Amino acid sequence: GRPLRDVGVEKLLGVLGGAVLAVVVDRETESRALGGGRSRGGCECRNPGSGPAGPEDGSGIRMQDRLSEGVSCATRGIRNLRRCNVALATIGIGLLGGGYAARTQLRAWRLVPGARVVAIWNRTASRASALGREFGVDAVETLEALLTDDRIDAVDVATSVETHVEYALRVAAAGKHVLCQKPLATTLAEAEQIVDVCRAAGVRLMVNENWRWRPWYRVIRSLVDEGAVGRPFYLRIASRSAAAAATSPDPSAHPFEDQPFLRTLQPLILLEIGPHYFDVARYLFGDPSGVFAQTLKVTPPERVLGEEV
Repeated sequence: GRPLRDVGVEKLLGVLGGAVLAVVVDRETESRALGGGRSRGGCECRNPGSGPAGPEDGSGIRMQDRLSEGVSCATRGIRNLRRCNVALATIGIGLLGGGYAARTQLRAWRLVPGARVVAIWNRTASRASALGREFGVDAVETLEALLTDDRIDAVDVATSVETHVEYALRVAAAGKHVLCQKPLATTLAEAEQIVDVCRAAGVRLMVNENWRWRPWYRVIRSLVDEGAVGRPFYLRIASRSAAAAATSPDPSAHPFEDQPFLRTLQPLILLEIGPHYFDVARYLFGDPSGVFAQTLKVTPPERVLGEEV
């Protein structure tokens, strides 16, 4: 029942992190989960940066071992986080959506101490009801019912991207904090509108981009910060997937069975997988001074409408 501002900034950041699997409940947990001592959940990890200096990476530890150890420690930290014995106020979460992202979010919120999804709404009521039964969450019939629910402090917008601007503005107008799944919007103008409205309403807005919390990227960032790899001057990220390719001999088969909306999403790569890599680059090396993109359409548009390269 307390105002969210009284809960604490670090707690709020952790709770609104949804799909980051609660790695950032606070700085102490984050540090320990990534290898800095004994976590409150019982993970005993050696600080990779401690120990005598050596030729391998400046700490006497082979870089391959650093990566393996960092991933192992972070994984154990996430797994044990639910056993944390720190008393935290519960933040009520409302969830919008009924598809792939909503299901992922419901699983992830179960791992966040001090947060609980209390209601779910989707424009297709049957999908919200099915998820509600599966996860033990109330499914409401209207968005207005969710937005006027006093148990809800923040709303997780896990719907298709073209609906983000409408739902985010309505959530902000209701005085609820907004966690919006990536990408934030389909255009820069819509994204700026969401930011401006949330700022004017005095609510917190966060975009849920989870890849920077993956253990291997965290370890890479640590190595970069410590100077273990020297001065970085070039980054190349390559990703290949057959997900969008029409390779099945069965004409009735379709790509993206789990996320069918991707078949008609335009642009496809720039809105779907692109934000993951854009944010990883920003996390490792900071904001770019310029951005350029070249795309290519290679498969039949009747199977996948957007670009694949």
